[in-house]
Amino acid sequence: MKKNIVCVLVACVFTASVFGIKFESGDSAFEIKGYLSAEISYLSQPYASGMQKFYAGLGYSSLIFDLWQGSKFHMRYSMAVRSQFPNVFGTSNNIWIPGMEAYGEFIPNDFLSIKAGQVLTPIGYLMQIHLMPALYPQVGPSAFFEEEILPYNTTIDIKMTFKLPGNATLPVNIFGGKPIANYGARVAQPAQGEIEINNLNLFGARVAYELGEYFKAGMSYVISEDFSVRLQVPYIVFENDYLLIVAEGCNKIFVASSGYNQSERSTDVLIGVHLGRFTPYADAEYMEAPLIGKIVRRYSAGVDFAVYDNLRLKAQFDYRDVNNGSYRAKPLVLRTSAVFNF
Repeated sequence: MKKNIVCVLVACVFTASVFGIKFESGDSAFEIKGYLSAEISYLSQPYASGMQKFYAGLGYSSLIFDLWQGSKFHMRYSMAVRSQFPNVFGTSNNIWIPGMEAYGEFIPNDFLSIKAGQVLTPIGYLMQIHLMPALYPQVGPSAFFEEEILPYNTTIDIKMTFKLPGNATLPVNIFGGKPIANYGARVAQPAQGEIEINNLNLFGARVAYELGEYFKAGMSYVISEDFSVRLQVPYIVFENDYLLIVAEGCNKIFVASSGYNQSERSTDVLIGVHLGRFTPYADAEYMEAPLIGKIVRRYSAGVDFAVYDNLRLKAQFDYRDVNNGSYRAKPLVLRTSAVFNF
């Protein structure tokens, strides 16, 4: 715990030293930004033996470097620390992620954007907002963050944005590449044979309909080169100055060499109410992997308080019912955090 506190203090000092740095010269600009998150969490019941009930230290934090050359060329490099908070399998480690993003981007016009390098995979909607800890619940969907078998990075992402009548657009992403093992081995285990996700090339597309910032709906589809992994993620979002509603599903199918399938399905619904600087929210999730008898239910309630534009405080209660066949845990989790954006 002392080590974690020291890490937080060092990070705070470092953050203060680089706060809002931006250099501009002609058409070129260089900027340093990021976010720092500190967490204190308590579990009423550990998921597995040997786990702590109390955690304190860094939350999900990142440092981002952006270089712009005019309006058409952009380069980004980011580093991150993944929170030590435990997943349903009982592991708990702070993980340093150098090069979480490391890409070059070419933007010839408003219609087209091409990114190449380590690019965050554009899957669904909740995955994206949970990667930024200043936004809503601190615990992301199990389908993404506890299973840890989706592509976290991709090699290339081509985005085309078609303008529709009114204020509507139709963004289309086409992407592909190898996942990066930031979060562990990522081994899918169908009933017969294992699938090493990191050794596969994955290809996908996301098609969405967006009406300004108020309404978004889309579908992501990912498939591996040997058709052993398939993923569908539909989502729908509504947000205005008063209300946020997100509903998202995920269906993952793995096919072992023997042809035996393993599927995992999940749904997640998030509702938040904007009350000035306060955003109380509730989140409900259900995930099942029927062939291995695993079921996860999670119910969350919390509040996000924007102290000012750069600082947010959050408190969140989670109730989880984790049934993994060999064990069942029903912990009540209290998570509090401070998130500083710079």
